[in-house]
Amino acid sequence: MEQFISRVKSSLAERLELAQSFGKIGEWEFDFLSGSAIWSKEVYNFYEVDLDLPPVLFHESDEYYRPEEKTRLFSLIERLRLTRTAQQDVFQVHLPNGKVKWHRSLLIPEVDVNGQLVHMHGLLQDITDEMMARTRLKEEQVFFQSVLDSIPADIAVYSEDQRYLYINETAVADAEARKWIVNKNDFDYFTMRGLPLDRAYKRQAQFRSMLEGKEKKFFEEHSVKNGKDIYKLRQFAPIWDKQTGKLRYVIGYGVDITDWKLSEQRLVSSGIAMEASTDGIAILGADETYQYLNNAHISMFGYDAEEDLKGKTWRAIYPNPEVERIEKILLPLLMQEGYWQGETVGKKKDGTLFHQEITLSALPNGGMICICRDISKRRERDEEMQKLALVSNRSNNIILILDNQRRVDWVNDSFLRLTGRTKEEVLGTRFPSETPGWSNDNLPPWLQFGMHQHQHMKGELAYYTATGEEIWLQGEINPVYDDNGEFRYSACILNDITLIKAAEKNALTALHKERALSELKSRFVSLASHEFRTPLAGILSSTDIIREYADTIEDEAAVRILNHTDRIAEEVLRMTEIMNNVLLLGKMDAGKIPFRPGSGDIHEFIQTHLRRVSTAFRERVRFNGPGRPVHTRFDPNLLDHILSNLLSNAAKYSPAELDIIVDLLPDEADGIQIVVRDKGIGIPAKELPFLYESFFRGSNTNDFHGTGLGLPLVKQFVDLHGWFIRIQSEENNGTDVTIIIPTES
Repeated sequence: MEQFISRVKSSLAERLELAQSFGKIGEWEFDFLSGSAIWSKEVYNFYEVDLDLPPVLFHESDEYYRPEEKTRLFSLIERLRLTRTAQQDVFQVHLPNGKVKWHRSLLIPEVDVNGQLVHMHGLLQDITDEMMARTRLKEEQVFFQSVLDSIPADIAVYSEDQRYLYINETAVADAEARKWIVNKNDFDYFTMRGLPLDRAYKRQAQFRSMLEGKEKKFFEEHSVKNGKDIYKLRQFAPIWDKQTGKLRYVIGYGVDITDWKLSEQRLVSSGIAMEASTDGIAILGADETYQYLNNAHISMFGYDAEEDLKGKTWRAIYPNPEVERIEKILLPLLMQEGYWQGETVGKKKDGTLFHQEITLSALPNGGMICICRDISKRRERDEEMQKLALVSNRSNNIILILDNQRRVDWVNDSFLRLTGRTKEEVLGTRFPSETPGWSNDNLPPWLQFGMHQHQHMKGELAYYTATGEEIWLQGEINPVYDDNGEFRYSACILNDITLIKAAEKNALTALHKERALSELKSRFVSLASHEFRTPLAGILSSTDIIREYADTIEDEAAVRILNHTDRIAEEVLRMTEIMNNVLLLGKMDAGKIPFRPGSGDIHEFIQTHLRRVSTAFRERVRFNGPGRPVHTRFDPNLLDHILSNLLSNAAKYSPAELDIIVDLLPDEADGIQIVVRDKGIGIPAKELPFLYESFFRGSNTNDFHGTGLGLPLVKQFVDLHGWFIRIQSEENNGTDVTIIIPTES
């Protein structure tokens, strides 16, 4: 039995030793009382110490444990002493041969019956391989982390519910934010950063679409950072478990495509600009065939579509002489310089030739870019301008062209001849401050206003020639605008009026003399009228005395005396009337006739006037009125004179047995009308234009007394009111005189 037990113990010891060797676990004992230690074989193997050597004690372990590791070891033992409980930890060991190992140690205390710590039992497990593997894994993690952070793309790993498991430094530069974002989603991140959530919603929709389709999902994302547009191409790639078919995680990948996107936009814009350009643009390959033509180029040559010319050579749209010139002269220059610009002659589809301005640029592949512009209209304008310049130079008028900065751009030869200036003195000068002969001081307001406001103006101005002579010019400034309404230049056209100004000055001097003479005449007439009235009044008084004396005589002599006195009185009254009219005319010429219009009933006024005339005269007048008040504004004194004169003429120049008609027509289209009609001798048609000239009398009035002052005075009184007068007459068939009072009066 004892042999059996001995064999079992021996077998158990062997199996235990084998298990310890397999698990790399060693045992050790330490006695606190004796300070001695016992190691198992595995402990010796761990420290690589010869089995014949004694175990290394803790306080002698400097050659295996670095100071920081030894401090941790003593701290572990101290905790065991204090707590009387098992303690464990991992330690790093540096062997004398340079190897580095790790062990996990378990320290178990043993106490005596008095509770005193007397013994310490321990287990030591060699975990060097595990720790080395961890170190390598950590190094690999650091390596891959640095690789992922160095990739110029956003990389993230998502869970199935789109929460971040990992994100690289390119995507989120802030290290704290990268730690924070783990297990968060895009809504959390955008909210934390204060960014709009529209991108989070878009990513969520793309993520769900990816899960449903179980395929990679690509999409573009736009954002604005520091005022600049950012474009990124993003991808969600699901990673599936091959065994279970379940989703393990999702890889998110985003690359910055801003430069590419902006380049694409520029290309699109360039393409739009090329198509919208009014210049013809074409690209030709190395074989000189058209690869691209914009609409302007196609239509310029009279074609309908790009296919009409694409694939053909440029020779198809140029006449033979121009083809020869291009081949011999232009293309060699293009190949040499890489660029050529000038004019050529193109040929349209219908064979029409036209002038064009063309720019050629060579391409690295042997092709070229052609930009052309139809200049036929411009050449026509240039030819017209040359003709105009020729005419302008031969014109006697001065012509200046001022640019939009008011600098003299062109002058004709007439300017140079008249002023004695040279082109070098004038061209390029700022008008008028720098232009010889003019200055701001002697520049009239009309010209200043026209230049500053770019408006058409006319007027006169003085100019000083190269010899200092003052000449006078009459001119106008004409602004010229382009098709867009932008001011381009001004054309100033001037005419020499020096002789006219001198004549005006002489005429003005003569006018002043004439006015002085007229004033003297008016004063003389006024004085003469007053002086004549006194003796005329005396003569009239004397005739009255003679009549009284004749009434006392009853013979035939008394009758003759009365006849003579009547003739004397009639002539005195006629001379008085002449003096009154002359005096009125003088006052009119001097502007001394008072004009005091007021509102009144002109119907009542005419009736009152007719009641005041003589009985014999009144019996001949027939008045036709509306029978109601007709209100307007008039001067009673002047209107009274107008009516007296017109009625006197009607009675004088018509037989006594015929009526005189006075019509008041208040409702005519052109206003109120007063018409005086008679059936007298009338007025010859050729003399009607002269009726308002002072002292003019008709050729058929020699048998009638008159001065020729009545109608001129009537005309002036009518004009003072702002009315109009119209005379219609036929010789031997009477006269109609119409006074028209406009509605606004």
